[in-house]
Amino acid sequence: MCEGAQDLTDAASCSGRLVGVALAASRLSEESYVEAAREFNAATAENEMKWGSNEPSPGRFNFAAGDVIADFARDNGMELKGHALVWHNQLPGWVSSLDSAEAVRAAMLDHIRGVMEHYRGRVRAWDVVNEAWNDDGSALRDSVFYRHLGAGYIDEAFIAAREADPEAKLYYNDFDGEDLSMKSNAIYEMVRGMLDRGVPIDGVGLQMHVRIPDDEPAIAELTQNMQRIADLGLDVVVSELDVRHCNGETAEQQAARYHDVVATCLGQPRCPEITVWGITDRYSWLNAAGAPGCPDGETPHPLLWDNDYQKKPAYDAFMAALLGP
Repeated sequence: MCEGAQDLTDAASCSGRLVGVALAASRLSEESYVEAAREFNAATAENEMKWGSNEPSPGRFNFAAGDVIADFARDNGMELKGHALVWHNQLPGWVSSLDSAEAVRAAMLDHIRGVMEHYRGRVRAWDVVNEAWNDDGSALRDSVFYRHLGAGYIDEAFIAAREADPEAKLYYNDFDGEDLSMKSNAIYEMVRGMLDRGVPIDGVGLQMHVRIPDDEPAIAELTQNMQRIADLGLDVVVSELDVRHCNGETAEQQAARYHDVVATCLGQPRCPEITVWGITDRYSWLNAAGAPGCPDGETPHPLLWDNDYQKKPAYDAFMAALLGP
Protein backbone atom coordinates (compact mmCIF):
# COMPACT_ATOMS: atom_id res chain seq x y z
CA MET A 1 0.00 0.00 0.00
CA CYS A 2 1.38 3.38 -1.01
CA GLU A 3 0.87 6.00 1.69
CA GLY A 4 0.09 9.68 1.34
CA ALA A 5 -1.28 9.89 -2.21
CA GLN A 6 -3.51 12.94 -2.56
CA ASP A 7 -4.64 12.61 -6.17
CA LEU A 8 -4.26 10.47 -9.29
CA THR A 9 -0.82 11.91 -10.05
CA ASP A 10 0.46 10.76 -6.67
CA ALA A 11 -1.20 7.37 -7.04
CA ALA A 12 0.24 6.96 -10.52
CA SER A 13 3.71 7.60 -9.13
CA CYS A 14 3.11 4.98 -6.44
CA SER A 15 1.99 2.42 -9.01
CA GLY A 16 4.82 3.10 -11.44
CA ARG A 17 2.27 3.47 -14.23
CA LEU A 18 1.28 6.24 -16.57
CA VAL A 19 -2.28 7.32 -15.82
CA GLY A 20 -3.51 9.23 -18.83
CA VAL A 21 -6.50 11.19 -20.04
CA ALA A 22 -7.86 12.17 -23.44
CA LEU A 23 -7.92 15.96 -23.68
CA ALA A 24 -9.80 18.37 -25.91
CA ALA A 25 -7.95 21.57 -26.77
CA SER A 26 -11.16 23.58 -26.78
CA ARG A 27 -11.79 22.77 -23.10
CA LEU A 28 -8.40 23.86 -21.77
CA SER A 29 -9.75 27.34 -21.11
CA GLU A 30 -12.09 25.92 -18.44
CA GLU A 31 -10.66 26.10 -14.94
CA SER A 32 -12.37 22.98 -13.60
CA TYR A 33 -11.33 20.98 -16.66
CA VAL A 34 -7.70 22.04 -16.29
CA GLU A 35 -7.70 21.34 -12.56
CA ALA A 36 -8.89 17.79 -13.16
CA ALA A 37 -6.52 17.27 -16.10
CA ARG A 38 -3.57 18.04 -13.85
CA GLU A 39 -4.38 14.92 -11.81
CA PHE A 40 -2.94 12.81 -14.65
CA ASN A 41 0.67 12.23 -15.65
CA ALA A 42 -0.05 11.44 -19.30
CA ALA A 43 -2.27 12.85 -22.05
CA THR A 44 -3.68 11.88 -25.43
CA ALA A 45 -5.24 14.31 -27.89
CA GLU A 46 -8.84 13.13 -28.23
CA ASN A 47 -9.26 14.41 -31.82
CA GLU A 48 -6.64 17.05 -32.56
CA MET A 49 -3.94 14.75 -33.95
CA LYS A 50 -6.24 12.81 -36.30
CA TRP A 51 -5.85 13.16 -40.05
CA GLY A 52 -8.95 15.26 -40.61
CA SER A 53 -7.69 17.78 -38.06
CA ASN A 54 -4.06 18.16 -39.00
CA GLU A 55 -3.92 17.60 -42.80
CA PRO A 56 -7.25 18.84 -44.16
CA SER A 57 -5.84 19.24 -47.68
CA PRO A 58 -2.94 17.40 -49.37
CA GLY A 59 0.40 18.36 -47.88
CA ARG A 60 -1.04 21.36 -45.98
CA PHE A 61 -0.59 20.56 -42.31
CA ASN A 62 -2.26 22.48 -39.49
CA PHE A 63 -0.85 21.53 -36.10
CA ALA A 64 -2.36 24.40 -34.11
CA ALA A 65 -4.92 22.38 -32.14
CA GLY A 66 -2.58 19.44 -31.57
CA ASP A 67 0.12 21.80 -30.37
CA VAL A 68 -2.26 23.14 -27.71
CA ILE A 69 -2.43 19.62 -26.26
CA ALA A 70 1.31 19.06 -26.65
CA ASP A 71 2.13 22.37 -24.95
CA PHE A 72 -0.27 21.66 -22.08
CA ALA A 73 1.31 18.25 -21.56
CA ARG A 74 4.81 19.73 -21.58
CA ASP A 75 3.91 22.55 -19.21
CA ASN A 76 2.33 20.14 -16.74
CA GLY A 77 4.94 17.40 -16.80
CA MET A 78 2.70 14.92 -18.65
CA GLU A 79 3.85 12.27 -21.11
CA LEU A 80 2.12 12.59 -24.49
CA LYS A 81 0.63 9.89 -26.71
CA GLY A 82 -0.29 10.57 -30.34
CA HIS A 83 -3.65 9.34 -31.67
CA ALA A 84 -4.04 8.25 -34.46
CA LEU A 85 -1.99 8.23 -37.66
CA VAL A 86 -3.88 5.80 -39.92
CA TRP A 87 -7.61 5.31 -39.33
CA HIS A 88 -10.58 4.80 -41.61
CA ASN A 89 -12.62 7.40 -39.72
CA GLN A 90 -12.29 11.20 -39.41
CA LEU A 91 -10.43 11.32 -42.71
CA PRO A 92 -10.55 14.42 -44.91
CA GLY A 93 -12.55 13.90 -48.08
CA TRP A 94 -9.49 14.10 -50.29
CA VAL A 95 -8.06 10.93 -48.74
CA SER A 96 -11.30 8.96 -48.95
CA SER A 97 -11.61 9.80 -52.64
CA LEU A 98 -8.13 8.60 -53.66
CA ASP A 99 -8.48 5.96 -56.37
CA SER A 100 -5.11 4.26 -56.86
CA ALA A 101 -2.60 2.32 -54.81
CA GLU A 102 0.11 4.78 -55.73
CA ALA A 103 -1.90 7.76 -54.50
CA VAL A 104 -3.04 6.09 -51.27
CA ARG A 105 0.46 4.90 -50.43
CA ALA A 106 1.99 8.30 -51.05
CA ALA A 107 -0.66 10.07 -48.97
CA MET A 108 -0.33 7.63 -46.07
CA LEU A 109 3.46 7.68 -45.93
CA ASP A 110 3.68 11.44 -46.35
CA HIS A 111 1.12 11.93 -43.59
CA ILE A 112 2.96 9.67 -41.16
CA ARG A 113 6.25 11.40 -41.85
CA GLY A 114 4.83 14.90 -41.67
CA VAL A 115 2.98 14.41 -38.40
CA MET A 116 5.62 12.36 -36.61
CA GLU A 117 8.47 14.61 -37.61
CA HIS A 118 6.56 17.63 -36.31
CA TYR A 119 6.07 15.98 -32.91
CA ARG A 120 9.37 14.11 -32.79
CA GLY A 121 10.81 14.27 -29.30
CA ARG A 122 7.49 15.35 -27.78
CA VAL A 123 5.34 12.26 -28.29
CA ARG A 124 6.26 9.16 -26.28
CA ALA A 125 4.06 6.73 -28.23
CA TRP A 126 1.78 6.69 -31.28
CA ASP A 127 -1.32 4.76 -32.22
CA VAL A 128 0.04 4.09 -35.69
CA VAL A 129 -2.91 2.10 -37.03
CA ASN A 130 -6.31 2.33 -35.40
CA GLU A 131 -9.24 -0.10 -35.73
CA ALA A 132 -8.06 -1.97 -38.82
CA TRP A 133 -10.35 -4.93 -38.08
CA ASN A 134 -14.09 -4.88 -38.61
CA ASP A 135 -16.40 -4.99 -35.61
CA ASP A 136 -16.38 -8.77 -35.07
CA GLY A 137 -12.83 -9.44 -36.24
CA SER A 138 -13.88 -11.62 -39.17
CA ALA A 139 -11.93 -9.55 -41.71
CA LEU A 140 -9.85 -6.43 -42.10
CA ARG A 141 -12.03 -3.35 -42.41
CA ASP A 142 -12.94 -2.17 -45.92
CA SER A 143 -11.06 1.14 -45.66
CA VAL A 144 -9.50 3.20 -48.43
CA PHE A 145 -6.14 1.84 -47.25
CA TYR A 146 -7.15 -1.83 -47.40
CA ARG A 147 -9.00 -1.50 -50.70
CA HIS A 148 -5.97 -0.12 -52.52
CA LEU A 149 -2.98 -1.53 -50.60
CA GLY A 150 -4.30 -4.76 -49.09
CA ALA A 151 -3.32 -6.03 -45.66
CA GLY A 152 0.25 -4.88 -46.24
CA TYR A 153 -0.67 -1.27 -45.54
CA ILE A 154 -0.39 -2.01 -41.83
CA ASP A 155 3.23 -3.18 -42.14
CA GLU A 156 4.02 -0.21 -44.37
CA ALA A 157 2.59 2.24 -41.84
CA PHE A 158 4.63 0.85 -38.95
CA ILE A 159 7.84 0.75 -40.97
CA ALA A 160 7.36 4.38 -41.98
CA ALA A 161 6.58 5.36 -38.40
CA ARG A 162 9.79 3.82 -37.09
CA GLU A 163 11.77 5.68 -39.73
CA ALA A 164 10.04 8.98 -38.88
CA ASP A 165 10.73 8.72 -35.13
CA PRO A 166 12.98 5.85 -34.00
CA GLU A 167 12.47 6.74 -30.33
CA ALA A 168 8.66 6.69 -30.16
CA LYS A 169 6.79 3.56 -29.15
CA LEU A 170 4.50 2.25 -31.88
CA TYR A 171 1.10 0.76 -31.01
CA TYR A 172 -1.78 -0.92 -32.78
CA ASN A 173 -5.09 0.22 -31.20
CA ASP A 174 -8.60 -1.29 -31.40
CA PHE A 175 -11.91 -1.84 -29.59
CA ASP A 176 -13.70 -5.04 -28.55
CA GLY A 177 -10.43 -6.95 -28.63
CA GLU A 178 -10.11 -7.21 -24.86
CA ASP A 179 -11.60 -10.64 -24.14
CA LEU A 180 -10.91 -13.99 -25.82
CA SER A 181 -12.87 -13.69 -29.04
CA MET A 182 -12.62 -13.83 -32.81
CA LYS A 183 -11.50 -10.21 -32.84
CA SER A 184 -8.87 -10.50 -30.13
CA ASN A 185 -7.56 -13.64 -31.84
CA ALA A 186 -7.32 -11.77 -35.13
CA ILE A 187 -5.42 -8.91 -33.49
CA TYR A 188 -3.11 -11.33 -31.69
CA GLU A 189 -2.31 -13.27 -34.86
CA MET A 190 -1.78 -10.03 -36.79
CA VAL A 191 0.78 -8.62 -34.37
CA ARG A 192 2.48 -12.00 -33.98
CA GLY A 193 2.87 -12.11 -37.76
CA MET A 194 4.25 -8.59 -37.78
CA LEU A 195 6.89 -9.58 -35.26
CA ASP A 196 7.75 -12.69 -37.31
CA ARG A 197 8.25 -10.45 -40.37
CA GLY A 198 10.43 -8.01 -38.45
CA VAL A 199 7.89 -5.19 -38.60
CA PRO A 200 8.53 -2.66 -35.82
CA ILE A 201 5.72 -2.69 -33.26
CA ASP A 202 5.98 -2.08 -29.52
CA GLY A 203 2.51 -2.70 -28.18
CA VAL A 204 -1.24 -3.14 -28.46
CA GLY A 205 -3.83 -0.70 -27.17
CA LEU A 206 -7.02 -2.20 -25.77
CA GLN A 207 -9.54 0.62 -25.88
CA MET A 208 -11.85 -0.69 -23.11
CA HIS A 209 -15.05 1.22 -23.87
CA VAL A 210 -16.92 -1.13 -21.57
CA ARG A 211 -20.12 -1.58 -19.63
CA ILE A 212 -21.11 -3.15 -16.35
CA PRO A 213 -21.45 -5.80 -15.01
CA ASP A 214 -18.35 -7.95 -15.56
CA ASP A 215 -19.22 -9.60 -18.88
CA GLU A 216 -17.52 -7.96 -21.85
CA PRO A 217 -14.72 -8.39 -21.19
CA ALA A 218 -14.71 -10.76 -18.27
CA ILE A 219 -11.70 -9.92 -16.11
CA ALA A 220 -10.37 -13.47 -16.35
CA GLU A 221 -10.37 -13.26 -20.16
CA LEU A 222 -8.87 -9.76 -20.13
CA THR A 223 -6.06 -11.09 -17.93
CA GLN A 224 -5.38 -14.00 -20.29
CA ASN A 225 -5.45 -11.80 -23.36
CA MET A 226 -3.06 -9.29 -21.83
CA GLN A 227 -0.72 -12.11 -20.89
CA ARG A 228 -0.54 -13.63 -24.35
CA ILE A 229 0.25 -10.23 -25.87
CA ALA A 230 2.89 -9.64 -23.19
CA ASP A 231 4.35 -13.08 -23.93
CA LEU A 232 5.12 -11.81 -27.44
CA GLY A 233 7.35 -9.17 -25.83
CA LEU A 234 4.85 -6.37 -26.47
CA ASP A 235 3.37 -3.77 -24.18
CA VAL A 236 -0.38 -3.93 -23.70
CA VAL A 237 -2.04 -0.66 -22.68
CA VAL A 238 -5.54 0.30 -21.60
CA SER A 239 -5.90 3.09 -24.12
CA GLU A 240 -9.44 4.58 -24.03
CA LEU A 241 -11.14 3.45 -20.83
CA ASP A 242 -14.67 4.48 -19.94
CA VAL A 243 -17.46 2.54 -18.23
CA ARG A 244 -21.06 3.15 -19.28
CA HIS A 245 -23.48 3.49 -16.36
CA CYS A 246 -26.93 2.69 -17.70
CA ASN A 247 -30.47 2.35 -16.35
CA GLY A 248 -30.73 0.06 -13.34
CA GLU A 249 -26.99 -0.05 -12.71
CA THR A 250 -25.44 1.59 -9.69
CA ALA A 251 -22.53 3.95 -9.14
CA GLU A 252 -20.98 1.24 -6.99
CA GLN A 253 -21.08 -1.23 -9.90
CA GLN A 254 -19.39 1.32 -12.14
CA ALA A 255 -16.76 1.93 -9.48
CA ALA A 256 -16.10 -1.79 -9.12
CA ARG A 257 -15.66 -2.14 -12.88
CA TYR A 258 -13.10 0.68 -12.96
CA HIS A 259 -11.27 -0.84 -10.01
CA ASP A 260 -11.08 -4.28 -11.59
CA VAL A 261 -9.83 -3.04 -14.96
CA VAL A 262 -7.14 -0.86 -13.38
CA ALA A 263 -6.10 -3.65 -11.02
CA THR A 264 -5.79 -6.02 -13.99
CA CYS A 265 -3.37 -3.64 -15.69
CA LEU A 266 -1.36 -3.27 -12.49
CA GLY A 267 -1.17 -7.05 -12.27
CA GLN A 268 0.47 -7.23 -15.71
CA PRO A 269 4.08 -5.99 -15.70
CA ARG A 270 3.85 -5.16 -19.41
CA CYS A 271 0.84 -2.87 -18.96
CA PRO A 272 2.55 0.51 -18.51
CA GLU A 273 -0.39 2.86 -19.09
CA ILE A 274 -4.09 3.32 -18.36
CA THR A 275 -5.81 6.16 -20.20
CA VAL A 276 -9.35 7.33 -19.44
CA TRP A 277 -11.20 8.65 -22.48
CA GLY A 278 -12.17 12.03 -21.08
CA ILE A 279 -12.56 13.87 -17.79
CA THR A 280 -16.16 14.82 -17.16
CA ASP A 281 -19.40 13.08 -18.11
CA ARG A 282 -20.51 16.39 -19.60
CA TYR A 283 -18.14 16.06 -22.56
CA SER A 284 -17.92 12.30 -23.10
CA TRP A 285 -17.91 11.16 -26.72
CA LEU A 286 -20.61 8.68 -25.67
CA ASN A 287 -23.11 11.54 -25.41
CA ALA A 288 -23.02 12.09 -29.17
CA ALA A 289 -25.71 10.81 -31.50
CA GLY A 290 -24.74 7.42 -32.87
CA ALA A 291 -22.24 6.63 -30.12
CA PRO A 292 -22.62 3.25 -28.37
CA GLY A 293 -24.37 4.58 -25.28
CA CYS A 294 -27.05 2.91 -23.17
CA PRO A 295 -29.61 0.59 -24.80
CA ASP A 296 -32.56 2.73 -23.70
CA GLY A 297 -30.99 5.99 -24.86
CA GLU A 298 -30.10 7.13 -21.35
CA THR A 299 -26.96 9.26 -20.96
CA PRO A 300 -24.21 6.81 -19.97
CA HIS A 301 -22.27 8.94 -17.40
CA PRO A 302 -19.05 6.96 -18.10
CA LEU A 303 -16.21 8.98 -16.56
CA LEU A 304 -14.58 9.77 -13.21
CA TRP A 305 -16.03 13.27 -12.76
CA ASP A 306 -19.75 14.04 -13.14
CA ASN A 307 -21.28 16.88 -15.18
CA ASP A 308 -20.43 19.36 -12.41
CA TYR A 309 -16.83 18.16 -11.91
CA GLN A 310 -17.65 16.31 -8.71
CA LYS A 311 -15.57 13.19 -8.21
CA LYS A 312 -17.64 10.01 -8.43
CA PRO A 313 -17.25 6.68 -6.63
CA ALA A 314 -15.51 5.57 -9.83
CA TYR A 315 -12.73 8.07 -9.10
CA ASP A 316 -12.21 6.65 -5.61
CA ALA A 317 -12.15 3.10 -6.97
CA PHE A 318 -9.64 4.05 -9.66
CA MET A 319 -7.43 5.61 -6.99
CA ALA A 320 -7.77 2.59 -4.70
CA ALA A 321 -6.72 0.23 -7.49
CA LEU A 322 -3.65 2.36 -8.22
CA LEU A 323 -2.65 2.33 -4.57
CA GLY A 324 -2.94 -1.44 -4.35
CA PRO A 325 -4.06 -3.81 -1.62
